[in-house]
Amino acid sequence: MDGITFGTVVGYLLGILIIIISARIFFAPFKTVLRIIVNSALGAAVLMLINAAEPVLHIYIGVNPISAVTLGMLGVPGLCLLMLLQIFF
Repeated sequence: MDGITFGTVVGYLLGILIIIISARIFFAPFKTVLRIIVNSALGAAVLMLINAAEPVLHIYIGVNPISAVTLGMLGVPGLCLLMLLQIFF
């Protein structure tokens, strides 16, 4: 054995590269799900603030998982959608 060969170094580098790529592929969906959960929680908080201003705005939007996820995924357009649905229906 003359020490570390070029083939061994290349093998270790390829192994590390495969581990890094696998980790990125595996954790990408979790990042998306976490983002949706955080945005939905913030959406519920915004709905609570709007409901606190209900005497002034005369709009009450129920805080439930569907409205929170709608607001969390769509953002400001989702808020406009919920407000329009509340006004017209």
